[in-house]
Amino acid sequence: MNREIFMILGLALAGAALALGLHLARRAALGRAGSLASGLSHGGLGMATVLAVGAAAFTGGTLRLLNAALLFYCLALVGGLFVLIFRLQREPPPMFMVYLHAASAVAATFLLAIAVL
Repeated sequence: MNREIFMILGLALAGAALALGLHLARRAALGRAGSLASGLSHGGLGMATVLAVGAAAFTGGTLRLLNAALLFYCLALVGGLFVLIFRLQREPPPMFMVYLHAASAVAATFLLAIAVL
């Protein structure tokens, strides 16, 4: 498969992960925690996004926007794991970490969208 297919696949997976993340954020804002299944689905889509973007980054030459998107997705992944640890301990995660997780994922998706264009 060529790089463009991996990039478009990563963008589609990121869109699905962002949509599910918005659903989880909406539930949290209303005071209702999202289910563990929703959170794990969100995380699975995020992991698949990182794998697709990583495959695109390591296929072919250097594309700086793609590398920057991969870096931001990895930061979002670490933030998501941090949030998961808190959720598994049945404690609310620090909101600054949730905001950093979301901001890095959104920034990465914008960078990836620009790289696809």
